[in-house]
Amino acid sequence: MKTPLSNAESTGCPSGAVPGLRTLKNLLTTALVPAGSTLYIYGGGWNREDTGAGPQAVRIGLAPEWCAFFRAQNKCYFYRDYYPVLGRNIYYYAGLDCSGYLGWTVYNTLHDQDGLPGYVCSAVEMAGDFVRRGWGRLTEIGEGNALCPGDICSIAGHVWLCMGTCGDGSVLLAHSTPSDSRAGCPGGGVQLSALSPGNFDCCEALALAETVMRRCPAWYARYAPVKKPWEVYTAFSGGVFRWALDGGVLTDPEGFATLSAGEVLSQIFGGPGLSCSHR
Repeated sequence: MKTPLSNAESTGCPSGAVPGLRTLKNLLTTALVPAGSTLYIYGGGWNREDTGAGPQAVRIGLAPEWCAFFRAQNKCYFYRDYYPVLGRNIYYYAGLDCSGYLGWTVYNTLHDQDGLPGYVCSAVEMAGDFVRRGWGRLTEIGEGNALCPGDICSIAGHVWLCMGTCGDGSVLLAHSTPSDSRAGCPGGGVQLSALSPGNFDCCEALALAETVMRRCPAWYARYAPVKKPWEVYTAFSGGVFRWALDGGVLTDPEGFATLSAGEVLSQIFGGPGLSCSHR
């Protein structure tokens, strides 16, 4: 029997992620496991040579190094203090960048053993790489075709995972990204954020991000959930990757592809109380 993934650092971590369970629900559940305990590291999740997945990104479960590094920092953590030195990615083990995070998430969804070939690659190329692997297709997002749970979105310099769309059109996303702490220091890491098509300060997705990230008290004391700029985050590099859920590498027996962001979170956390409503 496969042992569910856990995050002892975060009381807000869902308990239902199962390594190697190849469903859309499990992908989205797994994506939340490092949230609130894993800091942003440039090159985090890559190997020391910065050529592909590092050992932490092909490990089942959270790397202890990520949690230890998070505990050793505070709200004054500054991610630029941990850049590569002389071309060597010496802090690769300490946290995750955007592609390292999604590479780890996909690995833990598809596999239940350590050390197999990984899925970390350039952020701008990740959506296309998954298409080349035969896992799905690129789709255009526009009128009548909203972002769906599980969509992988490559943009210039970044890649993120859609957790779902809300009734007001705002989008809930999971990613590893720098964000300012409550002390104003650029730090951040694995977290939920929001997009609003009108770039409104209040949107349903931001309320959802707030609800979930509050469950991670050590993280929430340092970082508030943020809204990212719609125009930047929807300037997709060649389209959005969407999983083939009928005979593909992932299946969707629970019907998650059609759920709203609030419904996704309610299903993952096992009950009501997570809905797309303004606080």
